[in-house]
Amino acid sequence: MRSIIVHISQGNVHKYGGDVMKRVVAFNQKRGLKCVPELLFAELSNQMCAADPFTLCLACVDENDEVKGHAITHIHDLYGYRTAMVYHLEIDESARDETRMEMLMQGWDQIEEWARKMGCKAVRTWAMNAKLAEIFTRHGFKDQEHVLMEKELE
Repeated sequence: MRSIIVHISQGNVHKYGGDVMKRVVAFNQKRGLKCVPELLFAELSNQMCAADPFTLCLACVDENDEVKGHAITHIHDLYGYRTAMVYHLEIDESARDETRMEMLMQGWDQIEEWARKMGCKAVRTWAMNAKLAEIFTRHGFKDQEHVLMEKELE
């Protein structure tokens, strides 16, 4: 299994882009994240073709060239402090644990390299479970005292 940046410059948008976008929409719907699928699809398409994208799309591809996972990272600029935030990270349960770990490590290396190139000072992510938190910690991430909360506005 390998982690691949999905972008026009890599010549692979036609091969992996559609599968990654479908996964991202399903990821949002499964987790109850609010979005308009058509707008999400359009924005990811634009970012996969942008000269200087502020979104990095990664595909986890198996030996049969099928997408088995994805990671989506966005750049945020807040008062001169630029960070890369990993919003989506999902690897299919069918991938063996050691394969998932290998893909995660490849993916983090690519995310960090891209974030540095884009002038980011940090990479941030949400650990949605203890297993992911352990993996992130091994890769140098530190716990932060944050709790994601949301209130819907009507």
